[in-house]
Amino acid sequence: MVKKMLIFGLIIIIIILALLTYLGLNQDRMIFFPEKLHKAHQYQFPFRFTELNIETERGIILNAIHAKCNNPKGLVFYLHGNAGNLDSWADTARSFLAFGYDVFIYDYRGYGKSTGSISSQASLVGDAEFLFNQIKSHYEMDSIVIYGRSIGTGIAAILAQKMGLKALVLETPYKSFVKLVQHYYFFVPPVFIKYKLRTEENLKTVVCPIYIIHGTHDEIIPFNHSENLKHSQPRIKFFKVNGGHHNDLEIYPEYQLMLMEVFGSN
Repeated sequence: MVKKMLIFGLIIIIIILALLTYLGLNQDRMIFFPEKLHKAHQYQFPFRFTELNIETERGIILNAIHAKCNNPKGLVFYLHGNAGNLDSWADTARSFLAFGYDVFIYDYRGYGKSTGSISSQASLVGDAEFLFNQIKSHYEMDSIVIYGRSIGTGIAAILAQKMGLKALVLETPYKSFVKLVQHYYFFVPPVFIKYKLRTEENLKTVVCPIYIIHGTHDEIIPFNHSENLKHSQPRIKFFKVNGGHHNDLEIYPEYQLMLMEVFGSN
């Protein structure tokens, strides 16, 4: 009996080690789902925009859209989710343009027309910091909103630290990326998770107003992540969307209410 238990225990250990090895070797492919676009692809959007190709480091060129309106009140620096590309994501600019805000949105490495591939948190965050520093000089700091969506929320929280922005908006955020991974793979030790993105910790040093919106029926990032985040500091305004899922919050009145609070006044 003891021998059988030892053999069973050994099999379990081997299975766990195999899964951890697989996770370590395939982590990037399990998190990021880029859709490529041909370099000659022509964007067709119902608003005025400039397409940009910016070299963030040698050999890495990121494709971006700078959507513009007349006499802008400010800028939305938008960090999108973990799938798709600008051809679908840039359409979100219309909501912010309607309030008189320009929008800067870019594709991560390997997405759309952007070159390279995501391989570390340092490069993911470093690209965002480089691009933000490039675009912020054209606007007053207190007129800039950093907006993170899904995977982009953790990056947005890092960018927004200690800066006098107009606001930080997090749509369907996670408490930390480690906690999100462990929600799906409870047996994985944090040391094996390459992307940490400690949103809860980073929000503690954000000095601008913070807005969080999350649906109670989110099937990708559990709603309780935002419930925990709302207690990170008193500066957070939380919008709970009853019945909302991961990709449909814009159809709910709470989403429009949030946009009015963030962009409706100067």
